[in-house]
Amino acid sequence: MLKYFYGDTSAFKVFECNRAVINAADKYHVDNLKLYAEKCYVDWIELNADNVAGMLLYADGKSCNMLKNAAMANHVNFVFQSLPIRIYYERNYGSHGETSED
Repeated sequence: MLKYFYGDTSAFKVFECNRAVINAADKYHVDNLKLYAEKCYVDWIELNADNVAGMLLYADGKSCNMLKNAAMANHVNFVFQSLPIRIYYERNYGSHGETSED
């Protein structure tokens, strides 16, 4: 992290951008590093139904907007893919989003 402080922006590779880097950058208020690490983490992490809730809590606690948006987008996809919600949506809004005229 000291290399980054002294201007070496290539000090962190994608695989090194994890929660530890985000936590340290948040703790020491290094906003540029936090944003860079968050972007790398969003690109690297594979969100699924098992980890999206924990990721939302972490992102909210650390004020990581990119991570929060990625988790919310995936959460909406997981919820929408469930059959009862999809059936309700298609009955009320049609397959292309227009409302049905009953």
